[in-house]
Amino acid sequence: MYMDKVHAIIIIYNPNMGNLKVLANALSSQVECVWVIDNGSKEQFILSDITDNQNIHLVLLHINVGIAKAQNLGVKYAKEQGADYFIFFDQDSVIQHDLVFKLKEDFIKISKKEKIAALGPIFFDTRFNFMYPQIILNKYGVRKRIVPTYNSGPLEVSFIISSGTLTSRVIFDDVGDMNEKFFIDYVDTEWCLRAKAKGYKIFSDTRVQMEHSIGDGNIKFLFWKLPVHSPIRRYYRMRNMYYLFKLDYVPFILKIREFITNTIHQLLITIASNNKKDYIKSWYKSQIDGLKIVFGKNL
Repeated sequence: MYMDKVHAIIIIYNPNMGNLKVLANALSSQVECVWVIDNGSKEQFILSDITDNQNIHLVLLHINVGIAKAQNLGVKYAKEQGADYFIFFDQDSVIQHDLVFKLKEDFIKISKKEKIAALGPIFFDTRFNFMYPQIILNKYGVRKRIVPTYNSGPLEVSFIISSGTLTSRVIFDDVGDMNEKFFIDYVDTEWCLRAKAKGYKIFSDTRVQMEHSIGDGNIKFLFWKLPVHSPIRRYYRMRNMYYLFKLDYVPFILKIREFITNTIHQLLITIASNNKKDYIKSWYKSQIDGLKIVFGKNL
């Protein structure tokens, strides 16, 4: 007999209320409880702003504590209400009416054969009409990008985006909380790699597709489309790669790759932006703080 109480955790920060209402209400019919954790938005909401459904709960945080801590708080509340599974979402995710049902069904099916830590959907960006590639690392940490084919079976990967990720209470207790030092960016990557270091596997479910947008836009460079984030998001992206350097379960080649690609990405965004000053300032601060991390105490 399988445990079956699923709680959804949505982390929000200055959300588009129309999108949030659609997501929360779509989830309310698929899970036992929806936790909407507001990460210190400028405008404080009341529950009726989001939904009339009784199984949706709004938690207002007065400051932005970061996505990692907000997710951990959501898990804490869900555990207190007897949740057996957790599924995480960003505020701008668009889901199908049966997304949670399919993920849970496939999670249970895969768990009969594999030591699975987490299962997530595949992602399609409707703004730019492309499927996000999935990432597989070999034993040396060399990346391989695979564009998933819809409904082609479960795809074992090395890490997945947190939005849409389903895991169980037992697994989360074993792997541990999201690392709150990361605040935002690499939070999902670090957790997945930590789970893999404990012998678990990560899967993408190719029969479950979700609309998702990364960044505020993109710039095209040669054959790649690079997502563009705000200067503050770029700060955390650049700083947190130094946290990865402190973790022995993160492959060395991946660490070097992230340093090189992030640096190039930062340079290209700075050149292309009309807001060069703020990008340069965030870049400089990220390097100073990153070096303190590398030469400071362990995590």
